[in-house]
This record gives sequence, C-alpha cells and structure tokens, in this order.
Amino acid sequence: MNIVGNGRGAKLYSSSYWNFGGAGNNYLYDFGGVCVASATDAYEAADVADPLSRGSGATKLCKYKGATGVSSRASSNGPNKGCMDNPLLPLTSNKTDLNAKINAMDAGGTTNLLPGFMWAWRTISPNGPFTGASTPKPYGTPGNAKIIVFMTDGFNNWSSNSGYAYKSEYNALGYYVNNRLSAYGGVAFPPPTGSPTYDGPTSSNNWRMQMDSALLAACANAKNAGVTIYTVGFSVPSDPIDTEGLQLLSKCASSADHAYVARDSSSIVSAFNNIGSSLSKLRLVR
Repeated sequence: MNIVGNGRGAKLYSSSYWNFGGAGNNYLYDFGGVCVASATDAYEAADVADPLSRGSGATKLCKYKGATGVSSRASSNGPNKGCMDNPLLPLTSNKTDLNAKINAMDAGGTTNLLPGFMWAWRTISPNGPFTGASTPKPYGTPGNAKIIVFMTDGFNNWSSNSGYAYKSEYNALGYYVNNRLSAYGGVAFPPPTGSPTYDGPTSSNNWRMQMDSALLAACANAKNAGVTIYTVGFSVPSDPIDTEGLQLLSKCASSADHAYVARDSSSIVSAFNNIGSSLSKLRLVR
C-alpha cells in the first residue's frame, strides 16, 4: 500500500480500499489514468462533492483513461469486470453462423432479464441500432413476422450491498441509488404478482418487483408494436424458477400457449420443437 497527498491531507490506498465496499468492481488507483493528484483537479473536486462518493474515488472515471488492464472481462480491475465480450449476431439466414454463435455463448453472472429482452427486440426493430444489410423490415410489412423466443433458466437478480454507499452491486441497470426503475412497480406499471406499491426509489425491498415490472412493460410495448413473443422457462428441480418468475414469463408471452416451462433437457427440446412447428404454420398461413 502507499500514501498519496491530495491537497486535503494524506489518503491511504490499498487493494482492499480500491475494491470499494466489496461491490464487485475493483477500482483503480484514484490518481491513475489522466487524473491529477491535486485538490484543484476538477475530477477530484467533483468526487469530493458527490454526496455518495464523498472523496472515495468512485466517480473518478479519469482513472480509467489511458490505464491498462481495465477493459477485459477477465481483469479484476475496472468497470468491465465480469462483462461478456461476445457481440450480438444481427439478423441472418446463415445457419453455420447461427450455430457458431450459439456454441460460443458463455454463461456467467446473475440473471437480468430486461437487457436481454431489449437486445432481442433491437435485433428485429427497424428503428436501430442495426443498420445496413442487417436492417430489419418495417413493422407491418406483408409476409414478414417479428418474433422473439425469450428463454431463461432463472429470475431477476440484483444483489444488494447495504455497507456500500451505492447500496448494490453494479449491473446493466446501474446501482440502486441511480433509481433507473423508480417508475416501475406501481399502478402505472404493476408487477406480475402482489400489490402495485413498489415504485419509488430502488432499494433492497423493491428491486425485484421493479425489475419484473419493467420487463412486463417492455413485453407489452413489443407486443403492441406487432411482435409475437414466446417464452421458455428452463426450471429444473435442482435450480427452479420461482412462482413469481414463472408468472412473469407467462404474462410476457403473447398468450398462454406461447409460454413454455421445461423441467429437463428433453422437455426443453420439445418446447423449441413446438415453437418451430408453430412458426412453420404461421409462415404457411401468411
């Protein structure tokens, strides 16, 4: 460890200090990158003034610029720790590419259903971000159906961290204190189960219902745009999806017969075979 002067007295730094609150993101040395070890530095002043960071260095993004070893999912340093680096495959009819992409998938981390669903929708949306040869056709194009097959083996998870100023581990939705889901879980966007009283600031008491409610809203928006949604819950006895999670998938699907629950490997194959048959019939009818 070492001691660095910052114009406000000496500050102690060590690897345990950089891993601020044990929140799954090992922060770098606060005066690395392009940061300046001076009380007059704008980044330092802003971090001190931040009501949550309070000089801890949590907001000092300058430490990442020009630094090494911070952009790899395998690294223990920086904001990309644990992130997947396998890019999405835009729309294609190339079966070889599709199989290669599926075989290259890498499971890890916890379950966050909303980002997964939204990226599935983006791949078939004519509104971006996929353009050029992979630009999807407009909604309502004759002879074109927009379909999402949404599979998960779990339910929403967002670990709390009460000893950390930001109150949670970081994920695609940020931290609890960012309140990016504060509009969900109430009367306007109710959860799949329970009373709709979970909107407002995100906390360890309401994050699950807010995440579930946000996904339901996304599913409703996609269906209203003309997207057909199939859901597949892979719920094995040793690691089941709970009742709320199954209800969430059922309500996300276009109808009851579009929602599948697979309890073992053979039933998941059967579920996808049934979906394939349904899509073939849809194609013939249209």
